[in-house]
Amino acid sequence: MAAQGCHHAKHELGDYDRRMRAKLGAAEGLGATAHKIARIVYAVFTTHRPYDPSLHEHAILQIQRRNLTRLHTLAKKFGFQLVPDQATI
Repeated sequence: MAAQGCHHAKHELGDYDRRMRAKLGAAEGLGATAHKIARIVYAVFTTHRPYDPSLHEHAILQIQRRNLTRLHTLAKKFGFQLVPDQATI
């Protein structure tokens, strides 16, 4: 039930759930999210340390870099060039 609630959540488990559902399909993505939650709960109980979501920031940055590289490749393939927005720099 916790994994089902992650679908619309705006945190790292919600992002993970949406990626897995897109990659594997609804049922398998839900199972992957439930498994990830179970691993987190197990780690919290066995180590007696609170859950720290900042540990996943490296993975999030890696995914963003991969997406940016994919966008640059697609733009080049279609004859375009991506230019950073000056307002966000």
